[in-house]
Amino acid sequence: MRKTTGFNSFSSNVKNLSKRVNAVIVILGVFASCTALTNTAAASGANTSIETLSDKISIRFQGKDFFSPKIVFSRPPGDLPGQYLMNHVYPLCAGEKAFDCIVNVEVINESGKSVSGKFLEYIPVSPKGNEGGGSYKGNNWKESEPPYYYPTTEEIIVKGNAKKKIPDGSRSSIWSFPGLLHSGGDKYLVSVQTNSAVTNYDAPSAENSIADWRDSTTLLTITPIKVDNDTSGLELTREIFEKMADGTYVKTSAVDVLSKFGYSSNGNKICYLGFEKNKPNCYSQAEDSQFPGFRITLRLKLTEEFLTLRHWFMARAAGVRVTSKKEPESSIVTFEGTTIMVPKTTALLPATIEGYKIFRAATNKSYTDSGVTNKQLDLNDLSGFDFWQSFKSKSMSDIDPGTIAFWSGIEPFATVLVEPRSPTWSFETANIPGSDVGSLWPCVKTPHISGVAASNASIMRPSPPTWNAEKQTLEFRIASPHLNQDGSVAEGFYNLSVSQEVANCLWGGDASKSRAEVSIISDAGEKKIFVASTGSSNGYMNFQVSGFTYSVNTISLKLLKTEAASPTKNPIAPKVIVCKKGKTIKKFKAVKCPAGYVKK
Repeated sequence: MRKTTGFNSFSSNVKNLSKRVNAVIVILGVFASCTALTNTAAASGANTSIETLSDKISIRFQGKDFFSPKIVFSRPPGDLPGQYLMNHVYPLCAGEKAFDCIVNVEVINESGKSVSGKFLEYIPVSPKGNEGGGSYKGNNWKESEPPYYYPTTEEIIVKGNAKKKIPDGSRSSIWSFPGLLHSGGDKYLVSVQTNSAVTNYDAPSAENSIADWRDSTTLLTITPIKVDNDTSGLELTREIFEKMADGTYVKTSAVDVLSKFGYSSNGNKICYLGFEKNKPNCYSQAEDSQFPGFRITLRLKLTEEFLTLRHWFMARAAGVRVTSKKEPESSIVTFEGTTIMVPKTTALLPATIEGYKIFRAATNKSYTDSGVTNKQLDLNDLSGFDFWQSFKSKSMSDIDPGTIAFWSGIEPFATVLVEPRSPTWSFETANIPGSDVGSLWPCVKTPHISGVAASNASIMRPSPPTWNAEKQTLEFRIASPHLNQDGSVAEGFYNLSVSQEVANCLWGGDASKSRAEVSIISDAGEKKIFVASTGSSNGYMNFQVSGFTYSVNTISLKLLKTEAASPTKNPIAPKVIVCKKGKTIKKFKAVKCPAGYVKK
């Protein structure tokens, strides 16, 4: 979970956002799991295993590919200094007076009709302390002993405190929807969470320590899942080291992982300790060929502050729509879109000094593009080459604002491998890099959703579209491989839903009476103009453009004023008039004299 901070003023939040992006780390970690992919650069259709490419460095542009992190739990702030982080997972609303909860989850059929889903249960487990600190249900937890998770059917696992702006919190839930089936059955995992921090870092549980939701991240996901008791593929026994009284560590015999820790997981499956012995609750991601549309409705009160700073969303869905309505005691927000597939991308660089220099040059591009103040790397400094070469697999995050520039720096020199990602439906608050801070805020008058951008590109710049005041355009960057897994040319799409309030502020006047022109501009400067499909509903203007190709593209949206038709005046009835042309005088029954005549 990211580190968030609480501040006493709006301006200090902006200042903190600018500082935090200066600490961008381009390579976020080692990607440990290597899979067989198709080399689309060769477009041969043959499968190539990354593990056999010992002379290559693989760089995975992974996004959120793992299943197990999609199961999330509410986490309160801890009791010790530094345990100020918290996470709120929205429960199902218990009634009309319940807040910071899920009102409904609906499926939308092909005709556009929405049908409510059926809530089945919460994940029947709760953390004791989430392996990092926290108080659950009023019980202090400082140095929790395993197991870290225990089976439970309690709906609320974090008891709220309205004075401290902490709502009742739960965990991911399981739903079914009429007519929907997938490879694992009929169950879908619904997770909606907002993470933030409290204001007193040294004493997080103190009375004056209040939840600050302004600089927070909100994520909504819906995932087809298989639910069973199958633990195959998981580590079930493990040799562990335990600390003795004299401070030394002693290797113990193998232990049962589920009994000892309460869970076991890999990248595709997670099992938790169940109520019955030898009957754990296991969850894995299923494949869904239907690509259903979903809508999630939330009622916000304590957490609605996140809409003051994080009021733009990025989506992995098609046909995205959002709404935001202020009510006397709360805000009602909805998120709607259709499930899509997004390609996973891996770039292979030679594990040579030349490849190392390419990597460092791309890193410099990412620094420049993201607006951070990191010192540019010396391409001739080879002191880190051996360390770089020792890690055969690396990963890039799709929440790093410099990822697109990094991709553009290595793509011309890399072998690009592609495989489809599992079905994806997600909305996430935009991560605002320093260069983008405040560019659209003057157009936000009330806490509400300003807009959402969506695409099927492998990489999206994780920030709102930027406003180009000179060109009067909203601009957004995306990147993806030019070819699909089978060697065919990949077709891209881009959706933008922007509030009428923001559009009117940017372009002036009533933006709904304008037509949209979208330019797709490649890094090489090639420009193609598309007419966007445009519609409006519930105070939002919705734009969609598709059929363009990748690799690195800038999407530029401009609204062109349509010429307003002159208002129709009441017709003037003709009457007899006298007109003169030279010495000729005639009478006409008309409104005015014919050409060449003047009225006498």
